[in-house]
Amino acid sequence: MKILKLSTQLHKWIALVVGLQVLFWVGGGLVMTAIPIETVRGEHRAVELKPGPLELGALPALGEIARRAGVAPVQAELHSTPRGPAWTLKPAAGEPVIVSAATGRPFGPMSAAEVSAFAKRA
Repeated sequence: MKILKLSTQLHKWIALVVGLQVLFWVGGGLVMTAIPIETVRGEHRAVELKPGPLELGALPALGEIARRAGVAPVQAELHSTPRGPAWTLKPAAGEPVIVSAATGRPFGPMSAAEVSAFAKRA
């Protein structure tokens, strides 16, 4: 008899917790449908960064960059990034490699100061 009473009490509490979770889930969904999706995504706060001009004369040649990166690219694209100019080198097989256009080496991990500076710019 004690097991039946205990299991009934436990079942009621679990049902209450699960019911509250479902209620909050449905309520959150209703709120998200009432707010425009652009606001939910934060698109109104995003600032598009315009790339500055690249000084190609100051950068090493693409062949030198590919040699340093150890890649034989079949396609290469030069991009301007917040960390400086970067080459996207696409080899015949495998994943594209993104390297610094100034050094030919992959970008290292970002420091906390760099992350804060990029976040404050936007």
